[in-house]
Amino acid sequence: MTGFLRGFLRAILVIPAWLLKLAESLCFQGGVVVHVDLPRLQEGREDNLGQLLEMLDRVRADPLVKALHLTLHGTAGGWGRLQEIRHSLIQLGKAGKPLFVDLANVSNTDLFLASAARRVFIVPSGQVHAAGLAARMNFFGEALKRLGIRVQLITAGEYKAAGEPMTRAHPSPESRHAIQELVEDLHDQLVQAVASGRNLDPELVREAMEQTPLSAEQALESGLVDELVYPDQFRAAMERALGRLPRIVSMGGYLFWSRLAFLPRRLAGYDGTVAVVHLQGPVVMRSRAGPSRSLISADEVVPVLDALQDDRHVAGIVLSIDSGGGSALASDLIWRAIHRLRQQKPVLAVLRNIAASGGYYMAVGADEVYAQPGSITGSIGVISGKLVLDRALSRLGVFPATLRASGSADMESAGRALTEPELLRQQKSVQQVYDTFLRRVADGRRRPLRAVIPYAAGRVWTGRRARDAGLVDGFTTLHDAWRRVCRISGLPDDPCLTRRLHIRPGHVARWKRLLRGILPGVRSEDTLARILEKLVEPESGRDLLLLAELLVDSPTQPLALMEWRPNLDGT
Repeated sequence: MTGFLRGFLRAILVIPAWLLKLAESLCFQGGVVVHVDLPRLQEGREDNLGQLLEMLDRVRADPLVKALHLTLHGTAGGWGRLQEIRHSLIQLGKAGKPLFVDLANVSNTDLFLASAARRVFIVPSGQVHAAGLAARMNFFGEALKRLGIRVQLITAGEYKAAGEPMTRAHPSPESRHAIQELVEDLHDQLVQAVASGRNLDPELVREAMEQTPLSAEQALESGLVDELVYPDQFRAAMERALGRLPRIVSMGGYLFWSRLAFLPRRLAGYDGTVAVVHLQGPVVMRSRAGPSRSLISADEVVPVLDALQDDRHVAGIVLSIDSGGGSALASDLIWRAIHRLRQQKPVLAVLRNIAASGGYYMAVGADEVYAQPGSITGSIGVISGKLVLDRALSRLGVFPATLRASGSADMESAGRALTEPELLRQQKSVQQVYDTFLRRVADGRRRPLRAVIPYAAGRVWTGRRARDAGLVDGFTTLHDAWRRVCRISGLPDDPCLTRRLHIRPGHVARWKRLLRGILPGVRSEDTLARILEKLVEPESGRDLLLLAELLVDSPTQPLALMEWRPNLDGT
């Protein structure tokens, strides 16, 4: 569509746009308070967080919206995304739109978000359970040994601890040190945010957390909340704070009218497009058939990135990355596609909750890399290995016989362990991949290799520490990154004038069976998989299952996989 035609259409659509805006004004006559029930919102679709951030962006500039009412109860989510939400809530307050929060039983995440509010209410019978952060760890090395299951691992980087839960009875000193620092950094961010938002001394906040659970009265005395009210009294409490209580509308109702009012402007066409590519989940070479699970498969992502490079309508790209990595080869192929793309168009990477190891490997192909202070990133290291089931199979009365034409023809078999010469060759292979990883980071971050090495070795960092180390350029939200790409591309940072194209190539198959195809009729799921699924924490359990799947699916292949993810208590 030519610029003249777009201008002509925008001119003739002024009247319907005005009529729709008038209808919205009549519907929201006297102003409105938008209500968001965050726990219910999180139970819905995966992109509901994106809708929430879009709504907060619209509310900030909408004169019809007088305030925001947020209900919090057991808020879920990683710290990176929660910090995005809190940043948007703070910007809302700076725009003169007060935020009111109602609480019942208060978790760490509830308190974190509530600290951005002007007024915080809690039911008189409620309690504060925000005791701070902890990392829970389970180790299964001894259990697997009793079952006759061995895990042979080769690593590059002393902090690369991805396989420790499957080989040890306790964390290594390096792993314990790294995780402890990670937890303390995130906990300090939580304390500082609450102290700043509630205008309290950080030490008072720490003391309050040490005394949990706190009754509602104790929370009021500590300055963590402003008033004790029951749900039926909440409207009156808001009215006292505002002087007059406008009509309350849901987030869905507000977005419907807001989008409708902007529809005529969008019908006139866009000046250009900035794509947002969502890369979420483990990094694999190929997608699999089966139940739905978010995967970053090279065979799907690379063609998408190549198509964006050739699409003359797309002016720039934002990468939204949430991944602990996986296949080193797949990560490198995607990195290459991103690197080629940035030669033609601006590419920014935004690290969400976790973008570590293979997730970070991909990100350094972009022009700029951004995160949140609580994002988990780094883990620049490589592992490789395989499961060895010979002893477990012998206990079941299964004795495989192998006929080979060369000494190492069956080195990937689970029926035997790697020999010393094979281990040495495998260590050399892993080191070569690690050296390539280091060069990718040094080149992408435009830093000498010697400046990157101290922050590698598989060490995991928070976004705050990563910024200080030069691993990321700074902090920003996904929406602000999109605006930055618009400005770099010479496009207006208005969603009505520049199209925001969301692409999710990673919604593909989930791997169903753990040890499929090792030997016919042997259901190893009944041993290793059941132990991991039943005994470990949900998040770390999924990571251990992923590692086991990768070791079975690609034995001895290099993996850029983040050291197993501890369950950081956010409740």
